[in-house]
Amino acid sequence: MSYQKFRGWVRALTVAATAATMVGVAPVSAHAETTLLPGWDLPATVSTQADGSILAEVDPAALAAKSTTFTTLATTGCGSTCDGKDPNNYKYAGATCAADATTVRAVYEPGGTYAGVELRYSPRCRTAWARWSNNAQLLSSISLYNYTSSGTERLHYILDGLDRASQAWGPMVNDAGYLSKACYFYYDGGSTANPYYTICTTKY
Repeated sequence: MSYQKFRGWVRALTVAATAATMVGVAPVSAHAETTLLPGWDLPATVSTQADGSILAEVDPAALAAKSTTFTTLATTGCGSTCDGKDPNNYKYAGATCAADATTVRAVYEPGGTYAGVELRYSPRCRTAWARWSNNAQLLSSISLYNYTSSGTERLHYILDGLDRASQAWGPMVNDAGYLSKACYFYYDGGSTANPYYTICTTKY
């Protein structure tokens, strides 16, 4: 599957209040086994969150094995220089940050359609970014939130106006010594009471 950078504006925000309502909810059940999901290159553990959304988290052992090659580079990464950069174009240590990237978290709409957002991570660059996953709904958007170790929001990016014809990813944030999560906002016309939803991954 090929991905294109979102054709609209990217909004970089540092206001924590906007993110306050975009939080992942605690899983209520989880599969005992790990599985390889569509679009993933490493196995993940899958759980159902209290709101019905599907949370996927990469198997730590598989990620550690993949990251071993980049241990020396990963002691520093590209730092804040990478904030706001396109992972498919920005190069660090001879390659783009997307070159070694893997999905470490994802959250999908209920129903098994795999519509939602992926949290991508580069061991080489020690950066993270949000990537729209296939089958996203009309009027949807994806966002990325970056936090300090104390939980203070450092930075976030929002990509608005995605639809079924779009495939997109957002800009990177420095994830060395920080934590990041991705969120997906979508419209569900089948729900008349509250047709708008926001679902989020856990932090990585």
